[in-house]
Amino acid sequence: MKSVAILGKGPSVLRSTKEFVDSFDEVAGCGRPVFKGYEQYIGNRLHYHFANKTGTPYTKQEEQELGIKKLVCTANGEEIRSQFKYEGLDPSTGILAFNFFLRQGYTRIALIGFDLFQTMSKMYYFKNEEFDPAVNWLWNNGTYDNQGRLMTVSLHNTEKTAEYLNHSFDTNPDKQFYIFSSYPFEARKNLEVL
Repeated sequence: MKSVAILGKGPSVLRSTKEFVDSFDEVAGCGRPVFKGYEQYIGNRLHYHFANKTGTPYTKQEEQELGIKKLVCTANGEEIRSQFKYEGLDPSTGILAFNFFLRQGYTRIALIGFDLFQTMSKMYYFKNEEFDPAVNWLWNNGTYDNQGRLMTVSLHNTEKTAEYLNHSFDTNPDKQFYIFSSYPFEARKNLEVL
């Protein structure tokens, strides 16, 4: 039985604990999670890093300190995108990571900070000034306001993403799922909403 905790970047990360994350065999991060100052919520290890090509990669020293073993590019045209099949959904990096681990046969999967890009909601658990400077354009073009709230409708459709996740939970009754999210997911026999 393989298990993985997948770290998103939504504010619900702050409900997690290092102990919870450390109870999983492996940890995956999506889009360069900020660790420094947040270790009590997410720990200090990362085996997989899923990211598109718009962000700043971790430095070699950061990769070594976190223990990153595999980098997975989620940009358009990459194999991980062609392996995702769900009608009408442009998947986020986090959803692509989740789909990757489902296909790899992991039986215990936690989604931490998967707040589903809800409009008018704060997007990240960390401070605005800790955000990757390579994507400052998101503030400059009005996508986020000065409080870090999403001001536009995301291309990663909130309702369609929730539908996909619920479908995945329902069609994998032999797996155990956990989710930290501000989205109102309902608990299931195989889903613990935290």
